[in-house]
Amino acid sequence: MKRTAPRAAVLLVLLAGLVVGGGSVAHEGATGVVAERMHGMKSMAEDMKALAEMLDGKRPFSADDAKARVASLHHTCHQAQDLFSNGKNDHASRALPAIWEHPDAFAAAMAGFDRAVEALMTATQTASLESLRAPFLDVGRQCSSCHEDFRRPQ
Repeated sequence: MKRTAPRAAVLLVLLAGLVVGGGSVAHEGATGVVAERMHGMKSMAEDMKALAEMLDGKRPFSADDAKARVASLHHTCHQAQDLFSNGKNDHASRALPAIWEHPDAFAAAMAGFDRAVEALMTATQTASLESLRAPFLDVGRQCSSCHEDFRRPQ
C-alpha cells in the first residue's frame, strides 16, 4: 500500500501550516489586505492538512468533506491572486518583493496552482480516496514551489 507519500505530504502540510499560520504570533500586527492574505493561506493549509489526514488514514474519508475542502482551496486560490495584486506588504507578511518585481512569474505560479487544484476538484467527483492521491501531491508541489520563490523563510 502506498502510504509513504501521503505521510510525507502530511509532514509537508503540517510544517507549511506552522510556517504559514504560525498561530497568532505570525499574524500579530497584520492589517488590511496583508491580514486577509495570511488568513487565506492559513485556510488553505488547514484544508490541505485535512485532505492529507484522509489520505493517510488519520481521518475518516468523507467524499463530501473532501469536495468541500477542495472547493475551499479553489475559492481561496482565486482570492489569493487578487489579494497580492496591489503590492501592499508589511512587517507581519512573509511575502517577498519578487511577487511584485516578477509579476509574470508569480502569475504563472498561481496559474500552476490553479490547474493543480482544478485537477484535484475533478478527482473529487469520483468519490474515491485513491483518485485524490496524485492530484493532491501535485497541489502540494505547487504550493512548495511557489513558497520557495515568493515567500520569506521563517
